[in-house]
This record gives sequence, structure tokens and C-alpha cells, in this order.
Amino acid sequence: MIERIEIVNWRSHKQSELRFKKGTNLLLGIMGAGKSSVLECISYALFGTFPMLERRRVKLENVIRKGEESAKVILDFSFNGSQYRVIRQVGKRKSAEIYKDGQLIERGAVAVSKVVSEVLGVDYELFTRAIYSEQNNIEYFLNLDPRRRKKELDALLGLDRFEEARSSITTVIGRVRAKKEGLENAYEKEREEELRAKKEEYQKALSSLSSSLEELSSLLAELRARWKKAAERHTSLTKKRAVYERLVREVQRLKGVLSSYEEKVRLFSQEELEKVRTAYKEVRKSLEEERAVIAEEERKRRSFLQKIAVMEREVQRARKELEERKRLEKELSTLSYPDLEKLEGEVVKLKNEIYSLKTRIKEAKELMAKVDREAATCPLCGSTISGTAIIEKKGEEIKEAERRMKECYDLLERKEKELKEGRQLKERKTRLQSRLEALKVADVEALERAKEEAKKAMEAVVSAIEERERRVKQLEEQLNALAVELKEKERLAEMVKEYERAKRALEERSALQSQYYVSEEEWGEAEKEKERLFAEVKEKEERLRALKRERAEKERQAAEVGAELERISAIKSKILHLERLEKELNIFKEALLETQVELRASLIEAINKAMNDLWHLFYPYGNYSEVRVRVGENDYVFEVYEKEWKTIESVASGGERAMFALTLRVALAMVLVPKLSWLILDEPTHNLDSNAVRSLADALAFRVPEVVDQVLLITHEEQFMGSDFATTYRLLRDKEKGAATLVEEV
Repeated sequence: MIERIEIVNWRSHKQSELRFKKGTNLLLGIMGAGKSSVLECISYALFGTFPMLERRRVKLENVIRKGEESAKVILDFSFNGSQYRVIRQVGKRKSAEIYKDGQLIERGAVAVSKVVSEVLGVDYELFTRAIYSEQNNIEYFLNLDPRRRKKELDALLGLDRFEEARSSITTVIGRVRAKKEGLENAYEKEREEELRAKKEEYQKALSSLSSSLEELSSLLAELRARWKKAAERHTSLTKKRAVYERLVREVQRLKGVLSSYEEKVRLFSQEELEKVRTAYKEVRKSLEEERAVIAEEERKRRSFLQKIAVMEREVQRARKELEERKRLEKELSTLSYPDLEKLEGEVVKLKNEIYSLKTRIKEAKELMAKVDREAATCPLCGSTISGTAIIEKKGEEIKEAERRMKECYDLLERKEKELKEGRQLKERKTRLQSRLEALKVADVEALERAKEEAKKAMEAVVSAIEERERRVKQLEEQLNALAVELKEKERLAEMVKEYERAKRALEERSALQSQYYVSEEEWGEAEKEKERLFAEVKEKEERLRALKRERAEKERQAAEVGAELERISAIKSKILHLERLEKELNIFKEALLETQVELRASLIEAINKAMNDLWHLFYPYGNYSEVRVRVGENDYVFEVYEKEWKTIESVASGGERAMFALTLRVALAMVLVPKLSWLILDEPTHNLDSNAVRSLADALAFRVPEVVDQVLLITHEEQFMGSDFATTYRLLRDKEKGAATLVEEV
């Protein structure tokens, strides 16, 4: 059930809210009051479109109220025990959202429409055919000419798709037949047989060439193996000759090395080498010891430096503290403050006097208020006195008291200021004395003496370091000289080792020469055999390439013949395929016609049954006992039964036609949308007289709700106001001023 709709800035609606109930809900108003906009908004909220937008009679941006940037629709409906809310916005910030039981379940225009269709089981097309009757459209089918009525009702029942499908299949059959005839003209049977003969000839030639290639390939493989073996023997002999020549050169080189080393080897002494090594180690050890001592002394020097720096800071701090003590003592000697107890007594005395003066002034004013100016009785003795005299006397006393009170206030201000300043001076003196007592001034002279002693100790360490560094320099010079000498001795020792290695290598190379010797004749014969076999391999390879080229040419020619044969065979296959397809399409065309006839009969039977169930409910008279829709050859005929079947156009009044149209509309909704018991009617009274309007109003108010859960009815007919509807809204608007729609519940 549609429960509520809120419309913001849609056409004439600035801010409208309508709540609907089960039964028939009436929206009444003059033309242009904004009634149809409510139904547009319901359709747009559910499916993101409405009939005028679908037919492009209006653009979506045109629905936004003039002067506004966007429009919004909020629709609440319930279905199968769940509450749904759809919110759609039009304009720069276009959006769509759907909520189920308060939870957002989807957003986006297409996605929201899909959810609505799945929930209700109705898409937009079925909604507009079976549920939503546009303006002045309830008798639409009754007023159409026969051919158009058949076309429109077929579209409503979805049968037009079968007609479109049959028409499309007929076109396809024609195209298939034309294509088949074109292929039959292109098919050449004699050429196909000629190509098959050529293909067989090429296959035989290719088989012969393949045998020759196989034999030649086998012979070539044998020759390559023999050539490889000859090449390996020639390579082996070449390598042996190369090794032999290298050995000859190596022997000559080693003999030269031995000759150059003999003189120097005789000069080498192992004892002298060991003696120099020992001296080098001893000097290096002494040098390391001296460096270790210098490092220790350097550590002492840094320690003294740190200690002196600390002492210097202590001396500086002691001097600053001494200066601070002198400054504090000087400042304390200059500080003095008045007698605070005396000042406090004077302040208290002045405050008491001010309080006394205030009391006197108050009493005098109270007395003046009690005294009569003409004659008065003394409040003390009871005698008669002049009131004016008393008032004047008390007035003088008040003035004198106020003058004295002002003097007291001025004096009190000065005394309080002196007291405050005196207290501040006393507090400052107390703080200075505390700081002076907290200062612990060290003995500056003692600190200076300790610093000088540390400096002297450090100078002694520095002198020791300098002496050690001179010793280190001497040892470094001595170590460098020994290092040069040691390096020369070790070079001679290495030369002796090299001499021994060269001597052994000469003996080994001389022994190997005989193993690698190859004669010139043996090497030449191996080279000739390799070259002979290589030439034979090349000749056979060239022959093999020629055969492969010949085979490739035959394969190319065979491929061309095969492609041409495949092309012709493909044409033949397509012709057979198109023949089968044409037969199958003709069968399908006949099946569509049979299905269309059977489905039309089933739907009309269901609609007629529903109409007769509804007719007795909507039509309270006995004139016509039955109604039906009969399928004619080129028309749907609407008939009523009065002893015999008669067309409704020939016998029925305006009211009866309206009842028939309403019955047809509700029956269509019940058959096409059985799960969604809604009916939306926009201005259903077009071309109806007043009696027909009253009959339609009574049916919609009392009888239609018995079979349809919810009806939304829009009309400008005031006669509907007399009926009892679930809810009634009147929509008002001053069109001349361009005012917004006003919605009031009646």
C-alpha cells in the first residue's frame, strides 16, 4: 500500500505532503492545481520515469519549480510486511535511494528501479499498462476504432510482441532465402570436381618428394657424422701441435730465467734474512711500547685539562656568588618601611568612624521622614515643635556628617595605600634576607691555588709526552730503514724460490715435448680428409634445400587448391544450412501464431471471468446479466448480455459504459498484476454525464475497494465530494499569480 508521498519543488508543488489509506483516496482540484503531478511523482519515485517523460513530451529538468535548483520526491509504501522508502532527487545533484525497514539497501537510479520491480513484481511497462490510467483514459479502449483497439489491447496484454516477432521472422526468412539463392548462383560443381582431381595429383607429388627428402636426409646425417669425426681428429692434432710449440717456447723462456737468476741467487744468505727480521721485530716492539706510554700520558693530560676547566668554572661561580652577597647586603641596608601595626590601627579607626557617620546620617534621614513640616510632636519629650526647624537642623547635621565622611574616605585611601606599600617592602626584605642566608660563598683564593697546582702537574705530563715523542721519532726512522732492508732480503728469498720452481718446470716441459709432437705429413692428411667431407656435406645440403623448395612450392599450390575447394565446399554447406534454417524459421513462425492465439484466448478467458465477478459488484442493476470481451477477426468486441449478446456501443448509457470501462480496467489489473492490488486513475470522468459521474463515484467509493486494496483517484468533479472515500484531499492554487499548490485534507 502507498502510505505517504512528499513532493518538494516539483512543478507547482513547493512543499506538499499527502498520506493515503486502504480503499479509495480522492484528490480533487481544478485544472492546473497540481493533481496529475502527484501521480507523476509516484511513478517517478517507483521507476525513475513517468508517461509524459517516456513520450518525450516533457524533459526531466522542466519539472523543477521555477527559481529552484532541484526537486525531490519521497515515497513510503508497504509490501509483504515490510516498510519501504524511496527518495529521488532531480537537478544538479541527481540521486536515488531506497530503504527497507529504515536500512539503506541500494542507491543509484537504475539500481533503485530494479529493487522496486523485484519487490512489487511489476516493471514500469506493466505498471503503466495495468495499474496507472492516465488522464481521461478510463474509456480509452471503448472509444477506439476496431483496428486500433485490437492493436492497443494486444500491446496491453503483451501480445503485440508475438506479431512483431512473426513480422521480424518473415523478414528474416526472406533474407535467408535471398542469401541462399545468391550462394546457389555462386556454387560451381564442375570446378569443385576439377579441384579435387588437382588436390589428389599434388598429394601424390608431395608423397614422392617426402620419400626423396627422407633418403637424402639420412645420407646427409651419415656424411655429417663422418665429417664431424674428421674435424675432431684434425682439431685434436692441431691442438697437440699448438701445445708442442708452446712447450718449445716455454723451455726457451725458462732457460733464460735460470740464466738471469744464477748470479743473484749466489748472493742470498738465509742467516742474514733472519737477523734483519729479528732486529725489525725488536724495534717495532719498542715503538709500540713508547706509543702506549704516550697514550697513557695523553690520557693524564686530558684529565688535568678537564679538572682545570672544572676549577675555572668553580672560581667563576664563587666570584659571582661573592658579588651577589655584596649586592644583597647593600640593597638590604637601603630598605625601610613604616610602623605597620600603627597604620593598621589607624585604618580600623577610620573605618569605624565612617560606619558611625553612616549610622548618624541614616537616623537623621529616618527622623526627617517622620516629622510634619507644619507642626510636630517631639519624639523624645512629647512637646509641640516646628517640623521645619527640625528638618533644617537635621539637614545641617547630615551635610556635616557627609563632609566628614568624605575626609575619612580620602584619608582611609592614603593609609591603606601606605599599608599596602609597607607590607610589600617588608615581604621584599624578608625574601632578600632568605636569599642572603642561602648563599654559600666558597674560598676563591683556595680555589685559585688548587687550579695553579693542577696546571703545574699538567705541564710536567706535557714535558714527558714531548720527550717520549722524540724517542718515537727515532724508533720510526730506525724501523723504516730496517723495513727497506728486510724487503730487499725477502725479495731475494722469493727470487731463490722462483729459481727452484723454474728449474723444476724446465725439467717437466722438456719431458712433455715428445708426447705432443705431430709430424707435418700426419696433420696435412687429416686436414685434407676434413675438407673433402665438408665439400660433400655442402653439396648434399644444397640438394636437400632444392628438394625442400620444390616441396614447399607443391604445398603452396596444394594449399591454394585446398583453399579454393574449401571455399566452394563452404558455399555448399551454407546453402544446406540456409535450407534447414528456412524450414526451421517457417516452423517457428507457425508456432508463434499458434502460441499467440492460445495465449490471447487464455488471457481473454481470465479477463472475462474477472469482469463477470466484478460486474455484479460494480453494476447494481439487472439490465445486463453478463459482460465480455470477444475476440473478433480484426477487433476486440465489448459486449453485454440482455437475452442475447449486444455490443456495448449499441445499447449502454454513459453510466453503464463507465461501469464497463471501470470493470475492464480493474479486471486487467487483477489478471496482469495479481500480487499488487493498486489502481491509479487520473480524471476518469472525461465525456461522462452527471448520472454516469455519480455512478462511477459510488462504485469507486464503495464497491471497488472490495476487490482492489488501494485506489488513487484524481478528478475535478465536485460531485465526488458527496461520496465516502478513505481520504479526500483538495488541491488549491492561484494559477494567475503562479502560486504554489496548497494541499488540504477534507
